[in-house]
Amino acid sequence: MLLILISIKSFNQEGKKYEYIEIDFKDEQGKQYDFIETNYKDDGLVLSKKDIHIDNYNGTIDIYFYAKNFHFLSLPDKFVDNRYHNDTILIWSYKGDKMQQSSKSFIYDSISRLVLFSYSGCPVCSQSKYDYKVEYDFKDNPVIINNLNGNDRYEIIYDKKGEVKELKSYFLNKLYQKIKLK
Repeated sequence: MLLILISIKSFNQEGKKYEYIEIDFKDEQGKQYDFIETNYKDDGLVLSKKDIHIDNYNGTIDIYFYAKNFHFLSLPDKFVDNRYHNDTILIWSYKGDKMQQSSKSFIYDSISRLVLFSYSGCPVCSQSKYDYKVEYDFKDNPVIINNLNGNDRYEIIYDKKGEVKELKSYFLNKLYQKIKLK
C-alpha cells in the first residue's frame, strides 16, 4: 500500500516567513506469515505437508483470517455481539418460492457469546441443517467449534497475544488437517 503524507512546513529567514509543502511517499508493507498445512490419513499418518506463505498482511491472525485464507468453515459475522443476551436470532432468505428458502440461526448466552449457530444446507434442502456448538476460553475466544449434526470438529489454539497459531480439523474424532503458524 502506498501512503502519501502531505504537510505544510514553515521557516523564518532574514525576518521573512516562508512556507512550503512537503510530500513524503511511504510504501507500507504488511507482515509476512508462513504456515504449514498438514493433512492426515485415517490411520493418523501424514498424507501431505505444504508450506504456505502469505505476504503483505496487515490484519490480525484470527479465526476469520483462517476461514478466508484456508476455507475451513463458513463463520458467522461475530462470535460476541453485545446486542444479544440469551437471544435466538432466526434469518430466513427466500428466492422465489418456498422450495428455495434457506435459513440461519444464532443463539447467544447471557454474556453475549454465540453458543450455537446453524445454516440450512442449501436453498433447495432448507430442512437439512448444519448446527455448530461453540466453546470459549476464559478470554472469550472460540476454542472449539463442533458440528452437532455431523462428525466434524474444529479446535482453535491461540498464542499469548491472542492470535490464532494453530487450527485443527477433525472428522470422526480423527485429526485430518492441521494448519499451523510457523
